[in-house]
Amino acid sequence: MIVKVRFFSYIPALTLILLLALYPGIPAISAPPTPPPETIGDPASGEGGSYYPDFTSCGGQLAPAVNAVFEQEVVTLVNSERVSRNLPPLKAVAGLMEAARYHAADLGQDDYFEHDTYDRQNGSLVYVCSTWTRIDSFYSGGRAENIAAGYTSPASVMAAWMNSAGHRNNILSTDNWEIGVGYYQGSGYYYRYWVQDFGKRSGVYPLIINNEAQRADDRNVSMYVYGTNWSEMRFRNNNEGWSNWQPFSNHASWQLPDYSGEHTVYGELRYGSLVVSNSDSIYLELPEQPELGNLPSNVRFNYNLREQSFIPTRAILAPENVGDGQTLTWSVAQQGDWFEVYPTQGSTPDTFIVSPIISPQSDQQIYRGSVTVTVTSPEGVPGSPFVVDLELIVTNTELVKTFIPFSVVVRP
Repeated sequence: MIVKVRFFSYIPALTLILLLALYPGIPAISAPPTPPPETIGDPASGEGGSYYPDFTSCGGQLAPAVNAVFEQEVVTLVNSERVSRNLPPLKAVAGLMEAARYHAADLGQDDYFEHDTYDRQNGSLVYVCSTWTRIDSFYSGGRAENIAAGYTSPASVMAAWMNSAGHRNNILSTDNWEIGVGYYQGSGYYYRYWVQDFGKRSGVYPLIINNEAQRADDRNVSMYVYGTNWSEMRFRNNNEGWSNWQPFSNHASWQLPDYSGEHTVYGELRYGSLVVSNSDSIYLELPEQPELGNLPSNVRFNYNLREQSFIPTRAILAPENVGDGQTLTWSVAQQGDWFEVYPTQGSTPDTFIVSPIISPQSDQQIYRGSVTVTVTSPEGVPGSPFVVDLELIVTNTELVKTFIPFSVVVRP
């Protein structure tokens, strides 16, 4: 296995290059060698350069995600390493993700392995621009970059980076607040290319939910808020109202809405008259649980004195579990004596019948009542108890019966 490590650290007035092993360039091929070589480049770090050479193809174009799951897993592994050392998590942001994806794709398509950007022209590599110029075309505030090639999984490439002091320093640096990860798989000698870009933007104070996880299965989440000198902070879910202002803290607990879906938590930090905003989104996927449903909020009966008949003669109600599908045992209590309920208990998918039994003697009367359906097992089921309002209206008008014709078409 060929291991190639290139260490590049951007430090004011000093550029350090440590070359542990160098594999000679090989023309791009459509399939990787077996097994593919693995290499991590020198970690680049610094404040970014100011030199903008007059070349094309220096970033700025959006490369589609080849494997967003791999990229998110790298972010997760980075934050796991940081949190295990009591360091704040990094926030994945669009600009750095775009910068990292572009460079990973460019490495693979032009078949080279450098931090700086090159184009391959007539089989030769031509320098285009520096690492920092490329990152600046997507994101203002780039500070560090790790690259790697040949590794087949997020876990393997992270292990390699963490076993290299320079790369590990970039991953664990408290100077970085944000991260982007790019992965490309295609042509090129190493076949698979990985890029981590790190940064920190002036005036931006990231809000991070659950260490930058994409999904949660619990409404109660933890948040990290970057900053030091703020006096107060407040939050809100989606378009809901703001919480009260509370003393600023880097760590905060929060509760998402009580339904599954994508939720955005917005935050505001203030010190005196200065207020800044931040936000983060996460998909809440609550576990399925039993829920009582399939019941109407009201049922209306009519009694016609001339016909001495009820319309309808009865109502059939079917309590259902609209949650996880397990059997619900229920009971029915009635409020009112002008109707009867049968049966008064059962289990899904059983039904019960509400039938009016009174014989009104005069019109313009209205009888009201209700039935309450309560799930007795399991306990604490949402939607239980549920009240169905009942109403009986007595009339003395002549009923006009209408027959609606219909036809049946028989096809051979």
